[in-house]
Amino acid sequence: MTTQPEAASTLLKLEGIEKSFGAVRALKPLQLELAAGEVLGLVGENGAGKSTLIKLLSGVHAPDAGTITWQGEPARFDSPHDAMAAGIATIHQELACFEHLSVAENMLLGEPWPRHRWGGIHWTRLHAEAHSRLAHFELEIPTERSFHELSSAQKQEVAIARALSRQARLLILDEPTASLSEPEVERLFSHLNRLRQAGVAILYVSHRLDEILKLTDRVVVLRDGELVAAYPTREADVRRLVRDMVGRPLDQVYPRTRPGQVGPPLLELREATRAGMFRQVTLRVHAGEIVGLAGLVGAGRSELARAIYGL
Repeated sequence: MTTQPEAASTLLKLEGIEKSFGAVRALKPLQLELAAGEVLGLVGENGAGKSTLIKLLSGVHAPDAGTITWQGEPARFDSPHDAMAAGIATIHQELACFEHLSVAENMLLGEPWPRHRWGGIHWTRLHAEAHSRLAHFELEIPTERSFHELSSAQKQEVAIARALSRQARLLILDEPTASLSEPEVERLFSHLNRLRQAGVAILYVSHRLDEILKLTDRVVVLRDGELVAAYPTREADVRRLVRDMVGRPLDQVYPRTRPGQVGPPLLELREATRAGMFRQVTLRVHAGEIVGLAGLVGAGRSELARAIYGL
């Protein structure tokens, strides 16, 4: 299947891309195009080939067959450094950073640092350069702070600013909101929309289908290493995405098999409280019952589960 972006300027084109690991065909012959300023959603179940495709584009793996055309020229990325030098930046779910170093040091990792004439690091200029790069993306994060002191959203923002300050034309985001709260997700989307308007292409990989529907211009679906569907996001909904991802309708994926009656209560909480974590939680879990515990990051879900377990 060939996917044709709506925008005129094709930035990336994959033709017949394949990748195997031993007897496992991680990617079957795949065609894909991505235009400048386009946000493309990439979805699929675990094992569908999403991570393999990301690693091919970011220079971690080389394809077994097929061609990559980047900005109109045949390209081959033999390392992540090659991909970054070409203008492709990848922000992984687990950020590559040094927690004990400062924001400025993390921002300029892998680059020549400003130095005094006698050879020592010019810390004032280093922090000024980092501050300038963050300010370019409207970020006000103290560059002297240790990276581990930042929130998950701030770490994500620093990683994006670092990548784009190196003139990235394509930004690949792999599950970027896995540890973000709802307000932090909205802030990330605001940054991404500004990048879209500036002509940066974005490949957005997420299991959160509501985010795919809200942010992207087009969606492509991988299943068992094969690109099985591609369409404008305006033509998509959750049911269609799930059907394409798993190969059958949603009601067949999660059929209603619960019994008519549940058993006796096995767990009961009455106004369970732990200072600073959760308070006055009352719930009951019956035999044969599945109870969902929902809430934003920091709401106390994990703390409550640990308390029930005795931790």
